[in-house]
Amino acid sequence: MPDWFKWDGLNGYLGAIVLTAIFAGIGVYLSYLYEKKRRNESTYSGVLSERMQDKPLSDEGIADYSLTSPTNYDVMFKRPLTLKQGAIGLAFLFVLLMGLTKSGWGASTPYGFWFGKVLTSFGVSAGSLASFTNQPAAVFAGPWLANGVTVQNFGILLGTLVYFTTAGLMSETIHSVPSLTVKSSTLYAIGGFSMGFGTRLSNGCNVGALYSPIATFSLSGWIFLIVLVAGGIIGNMVAKRVYA
Repeated sequence: MPDWFKWDGLNGYLGAIVLTAIFAGIGVYLSYLYEKKRRNESTYSGVLSERMQDKPLSDEGIADYSLTSPTNYDVMFKRPLTLKQGAIGLAFLFVLLMGLTKSGWGASTPYGFWFGKVLTSFGVSAGSLASFTNQPAAVFAGPWLANGVTVQNFGILLGTLVYFTTAGLMSETIHSVPSLTVKSSTLYAIGGFSMGFGTRLSNGCNVGALYSPIATFSLSGWIFLIVLVAGGIIGNMVAKRVYA
């Protein structure tokens, strides 16, 4: 988007920031309208983390506060961050990633790299993979952790495990998964394939094709958001018919 505002005196970035703020404002406004509609119809449920965010902190034990108090433990290790805290944290992490890796946040990009590494273990040469994917052969010949996004993914996985463990939610989460049936397993498999195939068509998932482009003032992220929401609506409509 900076290319549209080369005349703004800041090489287009002032205009890009303003336009991004306008797009974000429209998105927030529409989200609040939809949530208000669902609440008025008593059909709004939200997700567990949102309900925990909305739950006010108890004042009990504040007078006897200590570093090892249950209240402090709940705030530090169990209670999800608020929406504002999460936004600030993501912004900080994104700036850190841009500074250290010279690229935005990604998640699904290394899946092709992982598959290629598996193929090399079965005798497929890195050179043939390079010619097929238009990637350097060193990508598939190097060590697993040489891929920066792979390291990010392992960090996300480790952080998730730490949170579920310290929050005491591991057992609850595992037992909350419904029993699999042939129908549900088939739907999950189709959904997983569609998401994976879609990430390759769009050259990224909601991280690499949504958050990162928007944060770097690319219009493609906003287009991805519109298509993502439309796909979610259609998917929910199909799911309701299937499970009706």
